[in-house]
Amino acid sequence: MKGVLHLQDGGPPGVLVGGHGPRRAKQQPALAAARAVAAGQIDLRAAQGTARARAIVRRGQRQVARAAQARAARFPGPLPPAAGTARGKDEADRGRCDPCPAVAGARPAGSAVGGRGTTHASKPCIRLDPSGGRRLWYRIAWHPSALRPPARHMTILDRYLIRIYVKVLLVSFLSLAGLYIVIDFSCNFDEFLTYSRRYAGGLAMVVADYYGPRLLWFFDRTAGLLAMGAAAFALTWLQRTNELTALFAAGVSSARVARPLVAASVAVALLASANREVGLPQVRGRLARNAQDWLGEAARKCTPKYDIRSDILIAGKATIAKERQILEPLFRLPPELSAWGRQIAADTATYEPATGDRPAGYRLRGVRQPADVARLPSAALGNDRVLLSPRDTPWLAADECFVVSVVTFEQLTVGGAWRRYLSTYELITGLRRQTLEPGADVRITLHSRLIQPLLDVALVLLGVPLVLGRAGRSFLALAVLGGGLVAAVLITVMVCHGLGANYGLRSAVRAAWLPLLLFGPPAYVAARGMWD
Repeated sequence: MKGVLHLQDGGPPGVLVGGHGPRRAKQQPALAAARAVAAGQIDLRAAQGTARARAIVRRGQRQVARAAQARAARFPGPLPPAAGTARGKDEADRGRCDPCPAVAGARPAGSAVGGRGTTHASKPCIRLDPSGGRRLWYRIAWHPSALRPPARHMTILDRYLIRIYVKVLLVSFLSLAGLYIVIDFSCNFDEFLTYSRRYAGGLAMVVADYYGPRLLWFFDRTAGLLAMGAAAFALTWLQRTNELTALFAAGVSSARVARPLVAASVAVALLASANREVGLPQVRGRLARNAQDWLGEAARKCTPKYDIRSDILIAGKATIAKERQILEPLFRLPPELSAWGRQIAADTATYEPATGDRPAGYRLRGVRQPADVARLPSAALGNDRVLLSPRDTPWLAADECFVVSVVTFEQLTVGGAWRRYLSTYELITGLRRQTLEPGADVRITLHSRLIQPLLDVALVLLGVPLVLGRAGRSFLALAVLGGGLVAAVLITVMVCHGLGANYGLRSAVRAAWLPLLLFGPPAYVAARGMWD
């Protein structure tokens, strides 16, 4: 293909006819037609022939529509004269508009061809047949490499936009995280200074150990905001530097510009999901402590909790996180375990995880009630032993007993907030094995894990058209609109989750999915309008 575009004689102006020859020869006329539309030299209204040619022409029309309109407005005037008229012959003699010798005479008038052509005056040219009686040859500025099918790999434009996106994302995260660390560190400086005397690395090690897990938590809470903000700021930066105008003038559509930014936002949403599933569960113990009790030596309030397997209410005066110990525990027993009385009272209770043949539960030391615990036999519910006494358990002392329980120590110290740091696998297995109470808040947490990546992507799809559709607005106005959008999404999520947890809505699952149902369709409509 040397740049000759053959159009149908006798038909409507600018109707493309599929050519003969190999598949590449059929693709090149359509791409040449798209370049000619971009140059404002022909009016391509319909595509006939191969399905591949039609698809390429439609894509070319969408990509170069803005450039064609801009050139038509900037360079108004009639088309060059036709070769064959008196004026056209004069210009042909001067070498400005000669008829192409390769095709003239080779094809009769009115024939529809799409094979290989030639170059004219050392430049590519196209043949335009606005009517059956005239054949016009006009030069177009393009390179044969531009007629190749679009590449599937990452282009220079994609790398440039992703580079801007990553820079903005990192700067935004480091700025917000740094602001959070500075404010929190200034409020708890005395505590950190006290802990630094007991750390080998000093104050720097205390800060790294304390704020390392909190950076993962901070990224989890701000991933959607960072993704939308980075995409919006990248587009705004292109507008301020007039690069976006140049891209549109070159025939690049808004969807083509937004595609790498949306793909990068999807990657950020997946990274945040991986952080929730892998990162946060590993550090949930340190996230449960605050600066006032970072070493876990202070007594904290004990949150009473029911064991859903044995129906034992576990309570106590206070908890010590470092020793995983309950001070003055009080375990209220169900009627099925009345042989041990109504409750068990002791001096301390230490949580011990399952090891070997020993189940997980609490070892109570200094048992005061029942008084004759050493003479009581172990009690069971069904086939599972629940209360172990020193009478038939050799690893217990005379004033000790062991209560088998699925309630972990974190549930007593943190309360319901500890569920946010469980992975989806732990939530599902906990519900199946009855180690978690199947309440509305647990179901909301589980379903929120599934929809959070989709909600983050929906937020980006709402924010990107907001910037592209308001190119004339200032950066401050766009920032206010973006902040209002983020606030609306966050408030909606909080309200829906609150109603679901308190049974304001009949279904907790509906409460978890309601934010996506509210913002998902508008995001699709906004993105579809940009893509079309």
